[in-house]
Amino acid sequence: IVAGCAPILSNRSLREVDQSLTFREVLKNPNACKGKLIVVGGRILSLAKRDDELWVEVLQQPLDGRYIPEITDSSDGRFILVLKGITNPDTYAPGRRITIAGEVTGEIVMPINKMSYTYPTMTPREHILILPENYYEMSPRLHNNSATRVMK
Repeated sequence: IVAGCAPILSNRSLREVDQSLTFREVLKNPNACKGKLIVVGGRILSLAKRDDELWVEVLQQPLDGRYIPEITDSSDGRFILVLKGITNPDTYAPGRRITIAGEVTGEIVMPINKMSYTYPTMTPREHILILPENYYEMSPRLHNNSATRVMK
């Protein structure tokens, strides 16, 4: 039961990040936050291979008490996660949820539907991909003789 309530990020990462820094603040001025560590998560939107890096576009979403992105339409914006040395980018499929304890490295301006958008860029110290099955495992269940129901 205790393990089911534990954060998905390591204690080391949680000690190193600035818990008071919000994604909204980073989004306002990524360059002013450069070098700071933050916990952020959301849903992967797209991938792009750039030289030896994998750029992961993430739609930020609120995190629950375990630092797992909530299943919601609520978001403050997008960011780019820059990963190096990824040999199997297929595990970062669009739609997967991800949590990052990472360093803000700056910003990049790219178009979204013909509009310029300033993305904060980040490199992870630690990141966790959330498997879709995990959402069902965390939900309370009721059992009876005919079916299993998942309660939300």
